[in-house]
Amino acid sequence: MLSLNVGSNINQVAGWLTNVQRKQLPFATAGALTATAFDVRKHVIERTFPRDFDQRNKRLAAAALRVEKANKRKLCAAVYDRLGREYLETLARGGIKRSTGQWISIPTKHIQRTAAGKIGKAKRPQNIVNEPNVFSGTKARHRTSCAGRAAKRSS
Repeated sequence: MLSLNVGSNINQVAGWLTNVQRKQLPFATAGALTATAFDVRKHVIERTFPRDFDQRNKRLAAAALRVEKANKRKLCAAVYDRLGREYLETLARGGIKRSTGQWISIPTKHIQRTAAGKIGKAKRPQNIVNEPNVFSGTKARHRTSCAGRAAKRSS
């Protein structure tokens, strides 16, 4: 999880304030923290996601990212992933895609997608391996891969 800590001289400033102003200080701080969190969310949705990701679903960032607001008792605001997509942080940091099973699928522009933008069941790795003209084997470092022949060469 990415975090940002901000320091301040709030105790020195509070000594100069009147009693009424001192009571309003937590509200002002909470409002500033919440506004900053919403600005961060907006920046991530409008600038960071389109630049860093090949977006097929333009609404994913807006649907996934939410803001936890600060209040006068809890002076902490956060932008978090409400959908629990753990791979988003890995992609943002530049991590390595790892398989959860035997195969790892790497999407290409040659695979036709459904209207919703998903890869159909017939084009998933296990189903592709079962087709004719496709073979699988083990390469160096015991990594299994599959390859297929797209079309015959014309002579």
